[in-house]
Amino acid sequence: MIERIGDRASFARFARARRQRCGPIGLRYVARPGEVIGGVGGVRVAYAINRKVGSAVVRNRIRRRLREALAELDRGPSPLERGDYLFSAERPAADLPFDELKAALRCVTRRAAGRG
Repeated sequence: MIERIGDRASFARFARARRQRCGPIGLRYVARPGEVIGGVGGVRVAYAINRKVGSAVVRNRIRRRLREALAELDRGPSPLERGDYLFSAERPAADLPFDELKAALRCVTRRAAGRG
């Protein structure tokens, strides 16, 4: 199960994390394998969609699409690694076909976890 990040300390850790990018999707990942975090899966997610991307309608659409694509990836054969994820997106993410969006997410999460 994927949970939200809301505490200040987690966002402070993202400031020190390395950035990864695949297409219009960016990611900062903080691994926390030994710690008991979140629920069953130990995966927590936050989204940082800049106002430059578009209006609130566009930003919310991107956020909803990212949320759904991540849920599908996490249910797949290779679920997300335990840890905290901060996703960002550029304007083209709003118009990407859903399969391409999932491919970009798969790419960036594998890079961040050191698997690709």
